[in-house]
Amino acid sequence: MTELYLNGQKVDLAGTIISQTYQVNDLAEVENQQTNFTNRFKAPATPHNVALMDYLGIAGNTSRKPYTRIAAKLVVEGVELMPKGYAAIKGFNGFYDIVIYDGNISLAETLKGKTLNELDYTDLNHELNLDTFKASLPNTEGYIHALADYGKMGGSYFNADYNPGAVFVSTLWNKIFSESGLAYAGEVFTKPKFLTAVVTPVRGHEVLTTPDTSTSLGTSETSPIRVNEQMPESGIDTEIYFTFENAPDQIIVNSEELIFNFNGVCKINVTGYLDTNYVEDAFFYSNMVVELNGNSIYYFGEEKTGEITLIVKTGDKLKLKIEVQGHPANIDGSYLDYYTINANASLTFTKVNVQNRIKYEDIMPDTAQLDFVKDIMQRFGMIFRKTRNGIFEFVQMEDLLNDRDNAEDWSDRYVSHTENYEIGDYARENKLAHVYEDGVNAFADGIMLIDNEVIQPEKTLFASIMKASQSKKKVSNIPVYYIPLWEEKEENDVTTYVPREDSLRIFEVVRRQASVRIKTDASSNTLTLPELVGGYVPFLDFAPCAYQKYVDSYYRTLNKVLDHSNKITASIALDAIDVYNLDFFRLKYIEQLGRYYYLNKVSNFKNAPTTSCELIEIREFYFNLPPEVVGDYTTELSHLGIHTFAWAEFIFDTDPAYYDPDGDVASHIKVTQLFDRADLKLNDVAVILNQEIAKADIDSGLLQAAAHDYEDAFSTDMKFKVKSENNEGYSVVEGILSLNVAARANVAPVVNAGNDAVVWLPDNSHTISGASVTDDKGIPSLLWTKRSGGSANISGATTLTPTFLNLEKGNYLMRLTATDIDGASNYDEMIVQVWSHYTDISQDYPEISDSTTYLITITGEAGAEVTLEVTTDSNTSGYVDYTTIGTGDTKTLIKTLNSSGTITFEATAEVTIGGGEMRIRITEISAGIIGVDQVWLETGA
Repeated sequence: MTELYLNGQKVDLAGTIISQTYQVNDLAEVENQQTNFTNRFKAPATPHNVALMDYLGIAGNTSRKPYTRIAAKLVVEGVELMPKGYAAIKGFNGFYDIVIYDGNISLAETLKGKTLNELDYTDLNHELNLDTFKASLPNTEGYIHALADYGKMGGSYFNADYNPGAVFVSTLWNKIFSESGLAYAGEVFTKPKFLTAVVTPVRGHEVLTTPDTSTSLGTSETSPIRVNEQMPESGIDTEIYFTFENAPDQIIVNSEELIFNFNGVCKINVTGYLDTNYVEDAFFYSNMVVELNGNSIYYFGEEKTGEITLIVKTGDKLKLKIEVQGHPANIDGSYLDYYTINANASLTFTKVNVQNRIKYEDIMPDTAQLDFVKDIMQRFGMIFRKTRNGIFEFVQMEDLLNDRDNAEDWSDRYVSHTENYEIGDYARENKLAHVYEDGVNAFADGIMLIDNEVIQPEKTLFASIMKASQSKKKVSNIPVYYIPLWEEKEENDVTTYVPREDSLRIFEVVRRQASVRIKTDASSNTLTLPELVGGYVPFLDFAPCAYQKYVDSYYRTLNKVLDHSNKITASIALDAIDVYNLDFFRLKYIEQLGRYYYLNKVSNFKNAPTTSCELIEIREFYFNLPPEVVGDYTTELSHLGIHTFAWAEFIFDTDPAYYDPDGDVASHIKVTQLFDRADLKLNDVAVILNQEIAKADIDSGLLQAAAHDYEDAFSTDMKFKVKSENNEGYSVVEGILSLNVAARANVAPVVNAGNDAVVWLPDNSHTISGASVTDDKGIPSLLWTKRSGGSANISGATTLTPTFLNLEKGNYLMRLTATDIDGASNYDEMIVQVWSHYTDISQDYPEISDSTTYLITITGEAGAEVTLEVTTDSNTSGYVDYTTIGTGDTKTLIKTLNSSGTITFEATAEVTIGGGEMRIRITEISAGIIGVDQVWLETGA
């Protein structure tokens, strides 16, 4: 029993037999995809059907049924064989002529008329400056400013203004499907070659050379956090989020999060306070962390302050949290009863108004999305089917046609067959062609050769929408590919660069060791790469995208199938349940024929005892071979140095370079011999023998080697094998990675001559204390010498505690030199300043009668601060520069020498009974100033 439902209403069939053809991908026509369909059948014009068709065929009707897709469901023996198809009304002649389509056709129908420049690029559009340029370089999705020559490139630098950024194929693919409400799946989307593929825009943007400007948005304050809780015995491990009390312009506050309301670059200055109690010997840790969209992006140090630069878009959410970990157990077994946290923060926001903004909807092509999907499928040898739950499932033919382990046994269903030795319209030479620049000979096409002398000589199997790219220069011996999105114009001796139109181009992102400079026209700043983990820089590389690479990797088994073309038409016993469970992604094995087959098509199923099935014989299976060539690489390392490995050191830069006979990209290495004089670690964990290490981990800079401590230079080797993405086996051959480690450098002694010293005459000697010398090769020889100053003698000149004798007033520069056993020497110097101890007024005037005034002049260094100590005896009082000095008094005065290095003032001494004495002495001058030269005492008028 067959039932048909249109728009959910059952159709009168009156015994009509509807035959169905099921297919997903015809290997006879791999350049196109196929769909399920029925024969053209007739439904009677019963009153019910006429009403269902909006009276189509009746005079004066206005039915639109022939011009719309009518939701259709076909049920056979209670089994929904075409559950989500659509019906097309082809004609009316007393009966309604109907065809039903189901399956893969919905992809083409859904994407029909949609173009790449219509996709939503809001999440990719960005301000272009050195910060955003650098931030994109580690990207593996979205966009990446990988290096290429887009039309303006200096001889020794790349210009960031003229690099709009390539878009990852995986990102475009996901946008195409998700924005059309389509779900997809497939292992191919996880493979490195797919994930590293990018396409470049087709037109340049206007480049503005004015500098970036900034706009202050304001400040947001957090509510304070206060915690005082008992520490559980198990300890604490918690996160506490701040709440925000206010939001600046263009930012929305939502309790624990701030929501950006603009697209662009934002700088955030955070001033935070975080105080947590700390008990000695107890484990306790706290930190302040910034989150963007749930991802931790910035960890504050002890100061809890810092500046963050973010590329944000409308809807991005910012949070600020405290991470706290603690355990109560102290070393003596006691417990930290309570833990206390006090914290707050202030965030100041600045919007950076960058002059050059990348808007991909303006620079991406109006290429049909369906053409893009088709091109990528053809490159990677993909076929697909629509599952019953509506997911488009993709598989690579190379995987499917070799998957005998998953084959389905149809031996008990097989009845008979006929054979046909032609499969499709193939030729002996089948070309897969790129687009080329005018006048450029084809250099990147692929050829699939079929060993069949009776078919046509040649044809173009696929014509790509992508343009092939060439390299016109090299940087660090790495090819730089040319993508002409700007062209040079010369007018009135002024050179400008004008945007121009190009074609869609495909590349792979390869990360290579190089030293390059990046600059912009709008800024004098320069970005010097590498500044990324592992010391590698992303370049665009077209060489892996030449079509032959894809043919050799993804069309090998199909090629063998076509070399021995045999398409059988077999009578197979299938019922409705069998058709419902048809799996075109499983090979069929027929024991009677001793062969595996690809199910190409199920034709005219009518729920009869047998159904005609097209099956394509697979006579030879392709056994994917592991890599054949793995080379050696040597790098230089300093004594006790640490080397971070780059993927290129195992693949691209080896001698010879990695080679896989199937064209597969490398995915893992296996360490088959460890360094004997270096520690090899992955993410700070020691690597063990035969450990597998993924490319992604090496690309992330997680694989490092630390040289051991040896006196002399040495070389140490590790050996490794390589695995490719389509083969579980490792290469038979091994590569050798060598570290040439330099000898320990003879480090000169570390010398400290001690602190500078001051000596007050009449004391004329000084003994050094605090001098020190250290050397990695033991105690070196020592020698003190005088570099400048008056006459003096040095006692104990070969010790750390010499005595300088017979010092005179003035400055001495003393040097301590240390020489190690290998002759390396170093020195340090110290200064000894020798000053007059004091000047005694009474020495010139031992007797003071009544009242005597002196004019005192001090000469020395400009700006020196001189400390005077003034004392009188019990018979004397007076004044020093307007400061009263009583009898038997002592006072301290500070004087500053003028710009000429002098100061003059009066001192008056008054005697009450008989003779008396006033003494003035210099006790100190400011540090670093040469000692006071002299004090003159003159009789007052």
